[in-house]
Amino acid sequence: MDNKTFCFDIDGIIMSLVPGNDYSLARPLPETVSLINRLYDRGHRIILFTARGYVTGIDWAETTRQQLESCGLRYHQLMFGKPAADYYIDDRMISLEQLKDQFGQ
Repeated sequence: MDNKTFCFDIDGIIMSLVPGNDYSLARPLPETVSLINRLYDRGHRIILFTARGYVTGIDWAETTRQQLESCGLRYHQLMFGKPAADYYIDDRMISLEQLKDQFGQ
């Protein structure tokens, strides 16, 4: 299989959702971390794209990097500036369940 590029949101996918968007309280979701690390180890490119701080202007970069490092997540690029929205519609979307089915083994 050709190497692919995967772009992951952080909150609700890699880290737990937290009340009031206090991201310092977010905890890793181990099953997703493991899946992403397997993709990374297979040579796929991993990009993380987050809306942390987009609405509030709070700089969550250092907290986010520390969280990702402490849970052992392997990735190539971390991007901030994802617009905050209620829904994201994309022609290249794959759900986490579909990803597990296709690439999880």
